[in-house]
Amino acid sequence: MKKLLLSITVLAVLNSCGSAGDSDELISYDELPEIDVTLITDAGEGAGYFPGRISGLFISSRGDLLVSDMGSNTVEQFSPDGDYLGTVAERGSGPGEVSGFFQIYDAGSDTLMVESQGGRRDLFYPDNSGVYNYTRNLAGESGTMEGFVLSSVRSDTEFYATRRRVIRNPDQMMNNPNDYHNTYMHVVDRNNKAVADSIQRLQTPEWHMLSVGGGFTMHEVPFRNHDRFVTVPNGGYMIARPADSQLLFFDDQHELQSTLSLNIAERSIGRADLDHTLTNASSEMRRAIEPRVYDTKPPFLNIWASEEWIWLQTDNSEVGKQMVLMDYDGNFHSRFLISEFDEVQRIRGNRIYTIHRNPDLGDSVRIYEADV
Repeated sequence: MKKLLLSITVLAVLNSCGSAGDSDELISYDELPEIDVTLITDAGEGAGYFPGRISGLFISSRGDLLVSDMGSNTVEQFSPDGDYLGTVAERGSGPGEVSGFFQIYDAGSDTLMVESQGGRRDLFYPDNSGVYNYTRNLAGESGTMEGFVLSSVRSDTEFYATRRRVIRNPDQMMNNPNDYHNTYMHVVDRNNKAVADSIQRLQTPEWHMLSVGGGFTMHEVPFRNHDRFVTVPNGGYMIARPADSQLLFFDDQHELQSTLSLNIAERSIGRADLDHTLTNASSEMRRAIEPRVYDTKPPFLNIWASEEWIWLQTDNSEVGKQMVLMDYDGNFHSRFLISEFDEVQRIRGNRIYTIHRNPDLGDSVRIYEADV
């Protein structure tokens, strides 16, 4: 396994009057106090709807849950309590309908955007009762899905977005020569036009590709560093770089405001970690991937920001996904576990919204409440 060198530095804040966290002591996540987390909503089947493959989640200002279901090719709506409210969009080629491949986005101002294959973007607004309905088409037919992938809302008219990556020559990548590729963040308008180009560079892991029967399969290499772009409540954003153990905070004009460096104790990757993360890999894929796995885990696997806290996903194991809370001064507060089947989508206040993929019961949307 390759040796991953993490930059361990003293916690500091740049461009400020003082420093945050002047301790050289290494933080061990397992020594943080545990807090209680309660499951308050589990939204799934109801009134004749049976989830297929939930792929995206939108949360309205009222707390309603709208999901894209790639199994049924529909957009479905649930109440904040998980009650099924009905179908918002069905498969078709007309206005307000979805194609065989589509994605949903938060378009700001309580607006749901549905982008269908071919580039058509439809906007859905809530009526007086909060139920979402198709209102208008936004961008027309572009004939391509090679444009931008929206990341988050910047304003009522602009988004942060990355360019959609298209693998044009799979044979060239079949030798898996690189561990990472660069992804660039841009600012785009609602018409999918670039307003600001390449405002940030993000290091993104490559998947491992394996030739199979004239085609190929892909699998994620476990515990790779993955730079994250996260908007923060003050109107700016954070770039989280696990390879450097750093969180960089920018204002909405892309000027660096402060930096937090994380003093995290090294954590080794063991056989149990590989057994869990490579459960769905074929024996051939596993043999190919294992030599590419680093010796140590990144300081975090993913990260989110709420008004008061920074939430880090720090591990993924058979006992669950470990989450750690840190304040904006870099002080670590507590830890907790959620299900190994949960994929965190959003965090608002002290509530964690996930897509729960139970292999026996199927997909649902869960809302947890952390006792902080």
